[in-house]
Amino acid sequence: MSPAGVRSFFAELSRRKVLKASTVYLVAAFAVMEVTSNFFPALHLAEADQTLVAALLILGFPVAVALAWALEITPSGIRWQTRAGPAPTSAAEAGAGQATTPRAPVALLAPHPDRIWSIAVLPFADLSPAKDQGFFVEGVTEEIRHALTRIEGLSVVARSSSLAFRDTALDVRQIGGQLGVSAVLEGSLRKWKDRMVVTTQLVSVVDGFELWSQTYDTNSDDVLIVQGQIADALVQALGPRMLPAGPIIRGHTADPAAHQAFLKGRHLYEQPSRADLERAIDFFRQATELDSGYAGAHVGAADAYINLARFGFAPAAVAMPEARAAALRALSIDPELAAAHKSLGVVLHRFDWNSGGAEAAFRNAVALNSGYAGARYALGEFLLVAGRFEEAAEVLVLAQDLDPVSTVGSSSLVSAYSLLGQYDRAIRQAEDALSLNPRSAVAHKAMGQLRHRLGHYDHALEMLQQAKLLDPADPEILAALAVTHAARGAPAEGARLRQELRRLADREWAVPYFEAAMAAANGETGSAYAALEKCCAARVFNLVRITTDASFDSVRGDARFQSILARFGSGGRPTPVAAAEDQRGEGELH
Repeated sequence: MSPAGVRSFFAELSRRKVLKASTVYLVAAFAVMEVTSNFFPALHLAEADQTLVAALLILGFPVAVALAWALEITPSGIRWQTRAGPAPTSAAEAGAGQATTPRAPVALLAPHPDRIWSIAVLPFADLSPAKDQGFFVEGVTEEIRHALTRIEGLSVVARSSSLAFRDTALDVRQIGGQLGVSAVLEGSLRKWKDRMVVTTQLVSVVDGFELWSQTYDTNSDDVLIVQGQIADALVQALGPRMLPAGPIIRGHTADPAAHQAFLKGRHLYEQPSRADLERAIDFFRQATELDSGYAGAHVGAADAYINLARFGFAPAAVAMPEARAAALRALSIDPELAAAHKSLGVVLHRFDWNSGGAEAAFRNAVALNSGYAGARYALGEFLLVAGRFEEAAEVLVLAQDLDPVSTVGSSSLVSAYSLLGQYDRAIRQAEDALSLNPRSAVAHKAMGQLRHRLGHYDHALEMLQQAKLLDPADPEILAALAVTHAARGAPAEGARLRQELRRLADREWAVPYFEAAMAAANGETGSAYAALEKCCAARVFNLVRITTDASFDSVRGDARFQSILARFGSGGRPTPVAAAEDQRGEGELH
């Protein structure tokens, strides 16, 4: 047997706990012999009886070894072992000639892969000596997760829900229970000088047993290869699945420097500040300059430009055309890149006011990658604005299945139930969001706006004030507080908040929309329409939300308001104000 074969054999003995079982058996046999040698003479038993016991113990040893090899004891009972596949012993075996060397333990086949129908990819740990590879580790984790979303029949929890368990003390069974998955993928990355070690393991949520593991020791520049290998190996370990046409990882690059720039850009994109978004765009631009065919980097730039407009950091007339150009460039490179369709849909919906094109783009994104929660959220938000509340709720429920602890997604579902007049469900949903993340400004805001719609102004004020403490610079929270104070008959406090809103210089392009909402709630219709006209001229990102925003309920029937709705093709379906009126004052409603 070759040295590699010997290593593989002993690794299999260790995995099946044969060596441990043998040791335990021998210790127990020695104890039995000690007992018989001391007590058999005292009991006047024949010497032949002691010999018989020794013979039985000797004959039982191979039986015990065979049983240890063939069976395993789990919390759910005794079951047959499944033999592990041969361990890759060379770069050729590990990656078809790529410069990657797997190290033991490797390729432990899942004892029940047919039960793995859903999976969560937890944030990998950064074990680098300087702990300075956070952006790099995040990128590797996300790209493996995104690759798995393209596998038919496998449900993959979205990034935001997985990130909620970063640095948690919970074990995988507890995490899996909260996320509603059957298996969890976890791992670590250690990078120093020109070397990198990536370790991954797939763990069953049912019993906490390791189903599959792999360790890669490679040159740092080979991370692009490793990501693909991990995804491919997982597909094999998980059993037969319907694989997508083409590469499992799409929109990628073969240039390590371009990839590094992309990872830095995506890390900054997640930070909610103007400076970070602008720096993210610079990194995405670097990536596309190094590789003009890097579709994923073009999508990254599109999304960063969209967020500049979304948060009011830049005028939509400047940011959204840049976003459109980047999304179209990505689609020209890879027409089947779901993320690019989603980004284009946002531009078509929020800036071009092209409802038909936007819906087609969002549905293309979902069709191309049914596990992409972001595409489902975007489609759900579009349907809410379009007044198709039942469809929106159905889509958002599916999105939440993929992203169960997302407070943003949960808040969208609160809006859907509220607009349907299903207030009990809306309140339960809002309470769930708060219980999942008591420090979420978004969850407090959603509950506050719901309570306002129901006329529970004191409770609404309590929730919105907590939201403001958690996120003092969110203009929507300031506006919601002002509207609630106006409803409670405290116009002076509302006026103070309006002044506070106007001082948000870094979000100046978001201010006109919320100025209009405050004015409408205060009965200042002239000021409200003047602000809405500014929004129309600038194509403010949030403007399409007036179809469902309760702040505009008092002017919803006005001809001027309907003419504004007609400009971006909305039917202007009103919110169910009458249903809300029926619930007002019912403080016992939860």
